[in-house]
Amino acid sequence: MDNWEFKIATLGCHVIFSHTARAVADHVSLLMKEYFPDPKKLYLTTCHDGTANMAKTSQYLKSANYHHCAAHRPSLHLLLTTDSITKLSEVIKVLQKCKNIVSALHFKSHVVEGDIAASDDKLLIDQLQKKVAETSNLLDLDEQFQMSMPDETDENDAVDHHHKHQSLKSSCPRRWNSVFGMVDSVVQLQREVDNALKRIGRIDLCLHQHELDFLTELVEFLKPFKDLTDLFSCSSPALSAIPMMKVHIKKHCSTESSNVKIQSIKESILEKLDYRFPEIETVKFHQLLDPATKDLIPRSKASEILDRYFQTAVKGGFISVMPNTLCAAAATTTTKDTDVRAEEDLPDMKRRRLRMEMVNELRSQLPASCSDSSICTL
Repeated sequence: MDNWEFKIATLGCHVIFSHTARAVADHVSLLMKEYFPDPKKLYLTTCHDGTANMAKTSQYLKSANYHHCAAHRPSLHLLLTTDSITKLSEVIKVLQKCKNIVSALHFKSHVVEGDIAASDDKLLIDQLQKKVAETSNLLDLDEQFQMSMPDETDENDAVDHHHKHQSLKSSCPRRWNSVFGMVDSVVQLQREVDNALKRIGRIDLCLHQHELDFLTELVEFLKPFKDLTDLFSCSSPALSAIPMMKVHIKKHCSTESSNVKIQSIKESILEKLDYRFPEIETVKFHQLLDPATKDLIPRSKASEILDRYFQTAVKGGFISVMPNTLCAAAATTTTKDTDVRAEEDLPDMKRRRLRMEMVNELRSQLPASCSDSSICTL
């Protein structure tokens, strides 16, 4: 941390031929010694998936605590797969049908691409004919009327920032968002897929209307989770965003759905949300270190957390200043400008808006007793 600004430094990126816990731990230790000769002066925490060898690696490294990756396995991935989507046999059946479609057309991509090109050509011709008709009507009008040409784009040609698939996407069992990409591509290219399946004699794989309706609603339901994955995958504070993400997910899943399967998925997600994303003390400590969220914890609770971490740091030899000196130095830190800089680290405006939306959602969940006077100021 430097002036309350989040920093990331990559020390190395190497291929490890042995993935045993001891081999990984030895590699990380040797790499860190190049930059930090005295490992006893390090306060080390680790983040990885939930496999046994990685948990054992953290033990060998004497990590103070380790966390699961929030974007993929085992947190968000298992929440959306094991805990919810794959619990429903009907949903598994439809998703398997999508996989079979992708497999059947894997070596027939030229057929799908040909239909896509034909559809694009037809759309372009229709738009051109529309423009020609509009221009012809304007030229027929009396010149005394001041008429302006229509805008380049109208409400029917509104820009859609949602990704347009040009081919079918396959799914990976270890990445829930690959399932989203597969379903989204099948839904978008539904007409081209149907034509291609009929040409190769696989009419049995054509989606029925009720299956297509469900997949369309499933894509709309999963879009916010894809945005969360993108947010957690960029260079921004992640642990401090966990409470905000949980509030965001609860809000998204609290609305009633007319589709029974989608409603069951929502209920399963809410049931396992706290289990997959426990708000342990380390998460709250990171909230205090993040300028955007440090005022969301009451003063009394924040003081207890800071005091425990301060005592741990003193005992470990990480810092040697007196508590009063530390508090005085922290109190003089200005966070108004650094809040903006922290947000500017996010890659694009969409992620900044999502993060601010999540902060406001979490702030709205605070009890009325957490007024400004009771909030901890670092």
